[in-house]
Amino acid sequence: MFCVRCVSGAGTRLKNLEFMVLNVVVNMKFDKYDYEDYGAFKQANARLPNKYLYKSARMFGLKKRYLRFLKTADRNKSILEIGCGNGEFLQEMMTDGFTDVRGIEPSPTYNLLVNPEYIIQLDALSYFETCSYASIGTIVALDVFEHIPFTELHTLLQLIYKCLMPGGTVIFRVPNMASVLALANYFGDLSHVTALNEKSIQQLIYDSGLVIKEIYPEPFAYPRSISTILGILLWPFFKFITASTMAAFGIH
Repeated sequence: MFCVRCVSGAGTRLKNLEFMVLNVVVNMKFDKYDYEDYGAFKQANARLPNKYLYKSARMFGLKKRYLRFLKTADRNKSILEIGCGNGEFLQEMMTDGFTDVRGIEPSPTYNLLVNPEYIIQLDALSYFETCSYASIGTIVALDVFEHIPFTELHTLLQLIYKCLMPGGTVIFRVPNMASVLALANYFGDLSHVTALNEKSIQQLIYDSGLVIKEIYPEPFAYPRSISTILGILLWPFFKFITASTMAAFGIH
């Protein structure tokens, strides 16, 4: 997993950029997933034996990891979370002092932790197609973009650019498919339809008009399996071997 922070800018936009993102065993995945019961499924299948322990681990992670990316955000400007689920992170942002917080979530079956008035039941593309120009200060999308078909994601990021205020920020997290250990995560959810890594993210962001400020490794994104421990221990070694091999064959 890795987390990316982008900002709106006046960088040159290449209109006709075309590229492909490798999607392993594509015939195993849906082009479009029905999110009607997704919230109920996710809440009923927390993988830690004790659901209260799982909830505590998730909230600890949300507080300690993601609020730090919002330290420089203006707490009086609007902030939007895409795919907000049950509203956990919306709640944390409000507790942290953000005054204009809202979320969008396509699944109606989550047990909400916040007042429903803060959440709009809508998919991201439909929301941003009608969003006012330069109306949002910060956009957060944690584990969302891998759920969106690539052609829609390409369009969505361009719409996000238009909806951000000048100097606005986008923070998002996706599974890093450069790691073989990410396969268990990616294929463990039938709604994952777009495989991304650092290089493909750079291509997407370049075409959107946004500018990448930082990319953060997220080894503790899923603190609930042996694969996480393996990833923490093996990822630096795996990354070094991969980079060395690609350099040896002249691949950049």
